[in-house]
Amino acid sequence: MTTMTMTTTTTTMTTIDSFVRAARRSYGATTTTTTTTEARRASTARAEREPRATTTNGTSPERSAEEVHIAHTRTHVTKHLWRERLRKAESGKLATKLSDKLVPRTPRTHSAVYVWETDEEMREMYRSHGDGTVRMGRILEDLDSLAGNIAFFHADDDDDTTQTPQLVTASVDRVRLNRPLSLDKDLVLRGEVAFVGTSSMVIRMEGDEVDDEQTVNATVDDARTPEPALTADFTFVARDPETNGPWPVNPLICETKRHKERFQEIQASIVRKKLRSKKGDAALNEFLVKHRAEWVRVQRDRACLIMEMPALTAGYNEVLTSQTEVENMFVAQPQQRNLSGRVFGGFLLRRAYELAFANCQLFSGGQPMFVEMSDIDFKLPVSVGDLVRFKCKVLHTVNAEDARCGKPSVYIEVRAIVTNPHKVTSAVANRFFFKFNVEEFVDTDGVKTGEPVRLRRVLPQSNDEGLLIWDKCIRRTLCTDDDFDQRNNLSTYI
Repeated sequence: MTTMTMTTTTTTMTTIDSFVRAARRSYGATTTTTTTTEARRASTARAEREPRATTTNGTSPERSAEEVHIAHTRTHVTKHLWRERLRKAESGKLATKLSDKLVPRTPRTHSAVYVWETDEEMREMYRSHGDGTVRMGRILEDLDSLAGNIAFFHADDDDDTTQTPQLVTASVDRVRLNRPLSLDKDLVLRGEVAFVGTSSMVIRMEGDEVDDEQTVNATVDDARTPEPALTADFTFVARDPETNGPWPVNPLICETKRHKERFQEIQASIVRKKLRSKKGDAALNEFLVKHRAEWVRVQRDRACLIMEMPALTAGYNEVLTSQTEVENMFVAQPQQRNLSGRVFGGFLLRRAYELAFANCQLFSGGQPMFVEMSDIDFKLPVSVGDLVRFKCKVLHTVNAEDARCGKPSVYIEVRAIVTNPHKVTSAVANRFFFKFNVEEFVDTDGVKTGEPVRLRRVLPQSNDEGLLIWDKCIRRTLCTDDDFDQRNNLSTYI
């Protein structure tokens, strides 16, 4: 059984399998809780009571294209979330214009609960190989879907005569797994709007193992111990579907101290990102500039030795980034599209994650343990029929004795490239950055099957690549946000 929750002052829940008949004009609309089995029996009973509509030739009428592709290609949770959004959009399907009014809204918690024990089909879909953990790629798909629903309901103006603007995933940041998710414990994903700009909004997401009813009914960023097992920020932008230009979204009312502090925290993070992009070296202090230059020089000197004398340097325990590259390629199919007709961002997240996981295993010879994913920008949309190539390589490694966490770590980049052989064009649509810790393989009996993992050093193929590696993997260990804020007078920009 999987449930959806939409929370106001009290938490109300409905099962994934039950249908929400009334349009959710109020976030606090109360529904009843039923089990998956009960919902299926009720659905079957309704089908037996109600005659099936047929066409003149005796066949059943076709469902809409949206219902067909949702029904067969996505996870249980994503299918429910998209159908819920379609039902809400159905009430305004005859609208011909976007709303020009803004409706201020307070943060509302939306959640989905996974009850593994009572739904064997769902358990099998989300099961990872080997150790009984949840398949993380599937969770990334559902996070994107749930975040999309939260953005949709926030942007809606509750007026059936107007359209809701098109919402697009612009970026994903700070996806961090604080502890593995197990199929032995039920799981709850929750999220709420945490920041709103002019035409963008940031959805703060969390995932928790369910210990009691309090965990299920919790809101995002509660002061809980321990911290959530999973955290993430999804940024959506609102677009005019006709012109693709930006469209304003409903403002966010932060009534509590916690909401106000979170709003300011995300706003500061957005400003830092813009300043780093705009100022370049001017955003760094003198120590960081010198450290970067020296670090890149040393790495490139070692890389040149390998390229110039490969036979003599074979035992140096170092490799070039180009020697760690793997890739796969596919044509985007209609089954992979989202409700806007583009390829689903959650699908791309899953494909990138699974390629990075496999490459980490291939490179290290150990068992990858996902830690975080960051700095993901969806630069170009991917359309049905596009030829998509995922290129993946290891950027940087840290062995256990040098790592803060005490475990070997691997940093990986994945690029999604849209290629058009007919027009002879190619462009990077997305870039994904992953960090994995690596452990020894453990067999099904709990016995370690190998030696402690030792990682080779990875060296940049070019100077530009060295700068990228320093920025994504090294800088964060040397410079805190407080240092950056003080140097760049961040308060003047907020």
